[in-house]
Amino acid sequence: MKKTSKYIFFFLLSLVFLALIPFDDFFKSTNDEIGIINIDYPITSSDDFSKELDYLINKKNIKDIVIRLNTPGGGVAASQEIFSRIIKERQEHDINFVSSISSVAASGGYYIATATNKIFANPGSITGSIGVIMEYPIIEELMDKIGIEFNTIKSSEYKDSGSPFREMSANEMLYFQDLIDDLYEQFINEVSNQRNIPIDKVKNIANGKIYSGRQALEIGLIDTLGTLNDAIEYLKDMNSFNDDVKLVKMPNEEKSIFDFIFNILSYKLEPSNDIYTIPQYLIVK
Repeated sequence: MKKTSKYIFFFLLSLVFLALIPFDDFFKSTNDEIGIINIDYPITSSDDFSKELDYLINKKNIKDIVIRLNTPGGGVAASQEIFSRIIKERQEHDINFVSSISSVAASGGYYIATATNKIFANPGSITGSIGVIMEYPIIEELMDKIGIEFNTIKSSEYKDSGSPFREMSANEMLYFQDLIDDLYEQFINEVSNQRNIPIDKVKNIANGKIYSGRQALEIGLIDTLGTLNDAIEYLKDMNSFNDDVKLVKMPNEEKSIFDFIFNILSYKLEPSNDIYTIPQYLIVK
């Protein structure tokens, strides 16, 4: 009985070690490979993008990557982080990035696209919306009607700027407008630099308007009309890849028995701050 238990123990231990081994490193394909990264969500963080890009670069050593965009935009800083990471990898590791716009890549989504070597879009894709928006509700009258007061003790005039519990002052309006103008200038300068469009022309089209893929092509915001398959075919032709080129994505996060146990015993909590707003690159609705 003890001998049988010993065999069972070593068998289970072997399974645990097997679960922890990244087998994809042992069975790398010899075929030509193109990486695919999907951004199909509002952009609130660059973490997911960075993880996928790290996988393609470090584990697969891929030099051609298609970024499939289907996003209305998102946070300014998160969009800038993804933008900067693409530019860095292009310059330091000679990675060729191509954007493929699905239904929409507006505002922060378009900002990211401008960092790539070439932008594809469908004729009916929605893009553009070059601009910055900051908005929040004012519930001061509602609070008065239900008899709730909201007191604020602050260290300086602007510390509670953007509070939904009172109207914005004239000084705060100027303060926020200056902030938005600065972020807007950053946006249009990058569009001008990356798309090689004179800044005066960018300002004429960077008025918050959205454009179809066909319109975007006419004004120079994208390079060509085409689908995801067209973007892949472009990379295949450029690199003289075989027809059986392999498209590589980061697999779902590998889980071990320990992950399973700890996930049952704990919850993943993320801090949130819903009271005050932050500037966003968002599609105009």
